[in-house]
Amino acid sequence: MLPHPPPRMSIIYAAFELSKAKWKLGVMLPGSQEMSRFAIAGGDVAALAARLAATGSKASRCSKPVRIVSCYEGGP
Repeated sequence: MLPHPPPRMSIIYAAFELSKAKWKLGVMLPGSQEMSRFAIAGGDVAALAARLAATGSKASRCSKPVRIVSCYEGGP
């Protein structure tokens, strides 16, 4: 069970599918009904950080603190 967020907090839900060749990232912004999907080269932490920062920037436009909650699936 996820902890309840503090009042007035925007939550971004992120799901990762990780493999050596590529990482798939699914992101749901607060209030969105659809998941945005992104492909990142496996191990490219800088590209992942940039994508999460851009997503966090979008979510923070509503002037609330942002929290990213994530899960992942690791592959061979």
